[in-house]
Amino acid sequence: MMQIFLTLPVAFFVYVYIFGCTFFNQLHVLGIYLSLGIGADDIFVFLDAYKQSVNLYRNMDDRMDYAYRRATYSMGVTSATTTIAFMATAISPIMPISSFGLWAASGIVMNYIFVITIFPAILVMHQRKLWNPMNWMKSAADIPASIPSRPTKAPKEGAGGAEDAVEEEEETLNRMQTLLSAYADALANRKVAGSLVAVFAVFFAVMFSQAIQLKPPTEPDKWFPPTHMYQQV
Repeated sequence: MMQIFLTLPVAFFVYVYIFGCTFFNQLHVLGIYLSLGIGADDIFVFLDAYKQSVNLYRNMDDRMDYAYRRATYSMGVTSATTTIAFMATAISPIMPISSFGLWAASGIVMNYIFVITIFPAILVMHQRKLWNPMNWMKSAADIPASIPSRPTKAPKEGAGGAEDAVEEEEETLNRMQTLLSAYADALANRKVAGSLVAVFAVFFAVMFSQAIQLKPPTEPDKWFPPTHMYQQV
C-alpha cells in the first residue's frame, strides 16, 4: 500500500512539471482510485508469480529471476495499453478530460516503474526477514541467500515415476492458467485465429462508427426533476 501511495506525488510532479498542467478538479481525484486498483493488481501479479516459482526453484535468487521475467512482461503489456488509452484522451477539446488523461497516464506509468523496482526489494527484505531489527546487526554473510520452501517430491521409482512427477506439476496450475493455455492452443489454428480477427474487426468498425458521432453536450446535465429547487435555480 505504501508503494502505491508513493506513486501519487511522483505522478503529480510529472503531471505538473513535465506535462505543464496545473488544472486539478473533482474528476482528477478519481485517478487516485485508479492508481490504487491498478497498483494492487500489479502487486498481486508479481506476488503470484513469486509464489508459483516455489514449484520450480529453491534458491531465492532464481525464484526472483523467474518471477521478475514472468510478471514484468504481463504487467508491462496491461500498463502500456491502459496508458495509451488515457493518453488518447489528451487530444480531447474538453480541457478537464484532456488533463485527466495525462494525470491518469502519469499515475499508471509511475506505478509500473515502482512495482518493478521498489516492490521486489521490499519482497526480498520481507523474505529474508530483514524487517527484524535484530537482523540489522548481522553482516551480509549471516543473511541466508535462500528461504525455506516446501520440498519437492522426488519421482517415484519405476517406469511411471517421471509420469507421476509431471502429473503432480500439472496439478499445481490453477484454473486460469489452464484456460489460457487452451486459448493459446486454439489460436494456433489459423481458422480460429482468423475468425477472432474478423469478429473483432467488425466490432471495432461498429464501435468506431458510433464513436465518431459523439459530440460534446450543448447544455448541462439535469440531475434533478424540473420541479426540484436546485434545478430551478
